[in-house]
This record gives sequence, structure tokens and C-alpha cells, in this order.
Amino acid sequence: MLVDCNVIPEEPVYLDRFNPDDGTDLADVYTTLDYLNYGSDPAPLAAALRQISPEKYDVLSAIGLRNDLIFANTLLERGRALRDAPDHAGRHPWLEGVGEIGRQTQTADRVGVNYHSAGFAAGFDGRPEPGLLLGLAGAGLRSNLRWTGDGGSAEIDTVKLGLYAGCFTPDVFINAALVGGHNETAARRNLNFAGHGYDATAGLDTVDLGLNRAAASVQDGESLAAHLAGEARWRPGGWEMSPLARLSYFNLRQNAFDEGGAGDLDLHVNGFRAQLLRTELRLLAGRNFSARTGLQLKPELTLGWAHGVALDDRTLSARFVNPGGEAVEIDGYGDQTDSFLAGAGLSVALAGHLALYGRYDGELGCGFSSQAIKLGLRYGF
Repeated sequence: MLVDCNVIPEEPVYLDRFNPDDGTDLADVYTTLDYLNYGSDPAPLAAALRQISPEKYDVLSAIGLRNDLIFANTLLERGRALRDAPDHAGRHPWLEGVGEIGRQTQTADRVGVNYHSAGFAAGFDGRPEPGLLLGLAGAGLRSNLRWTGDGGSAEIDTVKLGLYAGCFTPDVFINAALVGGHNETAARRNLNFAGHGYDATAGLDTVDLGLNRAAASVQDGESLAAHLAGEARWRPGGWEMSPLARLSYFNLRQNAFDEGGAGDLDLHVNGFRAQLLRTELRLLAGRNFSARTGLQLKPELTLGWAHGVALDDRTLSARFVNPGGEAVEIDGYGDQTDSFLAGAGLSVALAGHLALYGRYDGELGCGFSSQAIKLGLRYGF
């Protein structure tokens, strides 16, 4: 083979381990890569080798993290609402619809993706003792993602179960949640590139050989996350001001799976894990208003900052299913991240212990953005 795969570190190393027989599918792939290697521009070859790599599956950890955050934020916000509920005893069922859209830009070391997630969360909680709250909740989410540049798509179905608890005084609140989840993913990884030869008579580049196929897979995984938040509260001029600090730990795992449908480019991807610590600092400002109709309104604004630190290198290892060979490892995206947080919410207490609420949350970081909307109701009895 003419291609020097070592010009692109890590990703295509397993290609160098084979000397395919003429007429085989892998030999045709090598020929296409040879054509891509023709000329002085390394970008087409680099893009093709990146498609062959299992790198795209690192996005599944990123989407799993976002889904954990959607559910955990719901539980911690529910704890704050229960703290402020007027009845100190009783039980509180609640139901909430959640949705998020987001985008991650593609760079040399990170896969680009556009995604949206939507689903429902429901729970049951109460305050068994003054200054103490306990709750149990579950959620179901569907996430749809598309990799940048027609790189394929995936659908992720996630179920989650969480416990949350808090203890508080009038001015201090400690809030915690423990969340576990399971996901089922159906993915389609597109492989689409063409080799260019040179027509000496015409003096032009011509497309000589192309490759267009898709590797399909079905896979599952699990997640575990723990969250601890603390806030203080003071009331200047009728407003409630609350600085909040939060620490979150995420542990996500995708189990091993095989692809099918892409011939000799189908991959066997070994199970992989991602662990992350995330810290948040926020300032919340809200105020209670009483309408003439008897409605109790509370708008709230939030500004904050989040910092994420990967606790591992997010290693992915894979080999070809048909040619076999030893698995080769590549590292997923593990850089530290910083994000600006902003949000707004409104809760409305109705007669008969019924309350409605809605919330918007945005997050903006380097190469990443997301927007989330939540609408819900709760009832006390």
C-alpha cells in the first residue's frame, strides 16, 4: 500500500497491519486511500482516515453526560422548590416535560455533532421532618444526534432513576442527588469519500474510485452520577439572593458492540468509559409576588460558571470485525472545559395545592452550546 498511515497519529494505525489480497473489499479501500494520498493536500486523506476511526463514538459519552445533567438539574431544582413550599408536611407528586438542543463544533481533537433530547420526568417527595426533604424520581429521554458533515446519526433511548434529599434552615440549604441510568443506542456511522486520480491527457483531477457505505450498530450502556449542592440565602429589599456551589461526578460506560453493513470497515468496538468532575458556581435572584386573583408568582434569574475536568483519557479501542487483528486505542476528547450558564424560571402557585412552573437554561462554552426548556406541575396533599 502506498499510503503512509503514520501521518495521522493513532486513528488508522490498524490499517498498516494488513496486506489485503487483490479483489477483496479491504484491497479496494486501500486503493481508494492511495488515490486520496495522491497530490500535496493531506486533508482528504486525513478526513477519510478519521471516518474509518471509532472516534465518533466518543460523542455518546458527551450526550450521556448531557442527559445526566438534564435529570439531575430537575431533581435539585425540585428540592429547592419543595424547601420553599408552604406546607411543611404532606406528599408531593410532580410531572415535568424536559427538552434540550445543543451543538458541538468539530475540531482536530473533537467530533462535531448536533443533537436534541426530549422526554418526561416524574417523582414523589415530601418533608418528613422540619428542615428535611426526601424524594424519588424517574425519567425517560429520547436523544437524536447527527454527526457533522453527513457523518451519520444515532438515536439514544435513556431511562433514569434518582434519589434526592436535602436539609435546610431558613438561610442555608444542602441538596444532594444520586442518579443511575441505562441507555439503548442505534447508530449509523457513514463512510463517504472518493479517491482522485490524474488524467494526463486532460490535465485534470478526476474521480477514479469512491466509497459510500454505512456501518450500523446497536449498543447499550449505563451511567451513575452523584451531585452535591449548597447555597446560602439573604433577602435584600424583598428579593431573595442565593449564591450556590455544586460538585458533580459522572461515570458513563458503553458496552462492547459490533457494526454491520460496511464490509471490511465494520468495527468491533470494545467497551469504553468516561469519568468527569464538574463544578458550578451560580448566583440566583428571585422574588415572590401576589396577584390580585390570589396567584402566587415567583420569577427567578440565574447566572453562573461551570468547569469540567476529565478523570481519564476516555480511551476507545477497536479492531476490524472481518480482517480481525489486534485492537488499537485512541483517546477521546478529554480537555478541561469552561462554560457560561444563564437561566430564567417562573413558578405559579394555584389554589388547591397545585403549582405550575417553567424554566429555561442556556450553556455556552468553547465549541459547545445548549439550550434547555422545562415545563411541569406539582400537587401537594
